[in-house]
Amino acid sequence: MPFQSPPPFLSLLRKNTNSFIRNVLRGANFASGGAGLLDMTGKRPYKRVIPIAEQVQQFAKVRQVCSKALKNQTQARFFKSLFLLSVGSNDLFEYFLYNQTKTNSGEDFIAHLLSSYETHLRTLLQLGAKRFGIVGVGPIGCCPIIRIQNFKDGKWSGNGGKLNAEERCKPGANSCKDRNDYLFWDQFHPTEIAYKIAAMALYSGGDQTIALINISQLAILKF
Repeated sequence: MPFQSPPPFLSLLRKNTNSFIRNVLRGANFASGGAGLLDMTGKRPYKRVIPIAEQVQQFAKVRQVCSKALKNQTQARFFKSLFLLSVGSNDLFEYFLYNQTKTNSGEDFIAHLLSSYETHLRTLLQLGAKRFGIVGVGPIGCCPIIRIQNFKDGKWSGNGGKLNAEERCKPGANSCKDRNDYLFWDQFHPTEIAYKIAAMALYSGGDQTIALINISQLAILKF
């Protein structure tokens, strides 16, 4: 793969100002495990997560620092940068797993998520983002945690319990020796081989997996 995942934004903050600017200009990863489009997503099972609203604020700080360093070249630099977003699945998981009362309908909840997503995208646009690679939410009904609840047949590579997928990924967990033959590692997460297939589809896939253009085409697109 020609692209390498950039370092976590919070790790860059530990460096001095000059090192921070030099490193952040190569890219930063603002993602937070368990987070979602809504501020409350992830806080019930994981307590401390960084929702996308806060991630956008972190990027705004980066934009401010870069403006001081690059001056009139800032906008051109951000026009060339790639902004990859993958968010929404955790919001849906929590709606189905924890929201037992379902005070709002599924349609209303989706509309709320879409409105939140649009707000964050518009903010990023205002901050200078131009090239967006948006990873859609997969069919979460195929994930082990949902299929277990619906008593569907299946088997996964990971950690034990019903259908070998009832427990979360954790240190010391036993994994299958032939895990490359499986789609999922645990309740939620695909295996490494599944992620590789998805990454290649995002980078160079055609109409069956990609809407509009793939990442390789987006990277060289001229505005």
